[in-house]
Amino acid sequence: MTDQAPRFQRRVESIKLRINSLSSLRKMVALRPNYDITERQWSVLNSQLSVVEARLQSRLKRSARKYLPLIHDPRALSNFNALLGEIELEMSNAFVLFDTYSDVLTQRHSPELGPQLAGCDVLAWSVLSKNNPALSIIEPPLVYCARGFGASTLREGVLLPDRTPNPMPLIQIPYSRLKENISNVDPT
Repeated sequence: MTDQAPRFQRRVESIKLRINSLSSLRKMVALRPNYDITERQWSVLNSQLSVVEARLQSRLKRSARKYLPLIHDPRALSNFNALLGEIELEMSNAFVLFDTYSDVLTQRHSPELGPQLAGCDVLAWSVLSKNNPALSIIEPPLVYCARGFGASTLREGVLLPDRTPNPMPLIQIPYSRLKENISNVDPT
């Protein structure tokens, strides 16, 4: 059997790099200040991504510490390979949240759409931020465009496909309806 240690060490480093990218959403999206979401929204989103990142990094480090020194043992090699596969699967699930918000936020780079979505965020928050104890704990909603003709909402706390709770309300509006409603507004 050839020496498996370098191959597995490279695999561990590759997984570590991918896990570290979970906390890079804000840097990757790099929204202009006038199109950006609020600090409160970034805080909620980043804290959820950071928790997942820390959990995955910890599991990866524990596994590497335990199994890399035993890599010449076929049973250890098999167990380590299985554990790395589990970590990679969990990591791909964590990217559901990252990818969802990446898709939602990159729409704000559009010079036309960015300000409209930021304005819709303000309108949506003004509707939800009433003097009611039940509403005082929700996060400000984030509005984005999607295809189709109907709007939808994804409430805060609802589980995403990866079983991660959605960190803030998402309001999906069809681009065609946004365009229609904006063009019907009388600027005078």
